[in-house]
Amino acid sequence: LQLQGYIYEQPSQTNQWILAAHGYTGSARQMTRWNRQLYELGYNILVPDLRGHGQSEGNYYGMGWLDQQDLKDWLELLVAEHQNAKITLYGVSMGASAVLNLASTELPPQVDSVIADSGFTSVASIFETQIHSILKLPALPILNPANTVSKFRIGLDFYEASTVEQVPNIDIPVFYIHGANDTFVPVENVHQLADATTAPFEVWII
Repeated sequence: LQLQGYIYEQPSQTNQWILAAHGYTGSARQMTRWNRQLYELGYNILVPDLRGHGQSEGNYYGMGWLDQQDLKDWLELLVAEHQNAKITLYGVSMGASAVLNLASTELPPQVDSVIADSGFTSVASIFETQIHSILKLPALPILNPANTVSKFRIGLDFYEASTVEQVPNIDIPVFYIHGANDTFVPVENVHQLADATTAPFEVWII
């Protein structure tokens, strides 16, 4: 897939970088309100359109699981061009789960922290929440056949795609942010993620 990304660079030279990931059905352009604040704090920002979003190619969403490899490619590109960079991974909602998944893998030494805003524990859990919330139905009669199709069509196994099982592998500091009244990703998700985190972390509930 050909993926589109955008760079917002400071007018004066700095090695402080953010690799930012947007949320479900979002785009890099819709990250503007977050990116503006980060830019005003003095960071350079690299923000891609995730697969199937914005100007990037793809007929399906990676749900933060398949996106982690795409983000790793973006990270390698950034490090190759800015070898002295100090990089924070930052993601919102689906993007938060994506950067947590990425942070659980082997990272270049330039990456020193991760910020996860409203991330979910697993693909299965977020689908279960939405099926119950929107359709008022138990998840299993719907989720299992959908998972079979997903595994066959795009290689995404809802039950394997578990961020909460990945976060114990993170060894850089994590800052968790979540809304207490979030109805799309319930706040219980952040507590489960924090409980599983072995690296230094903080949790900020809004």
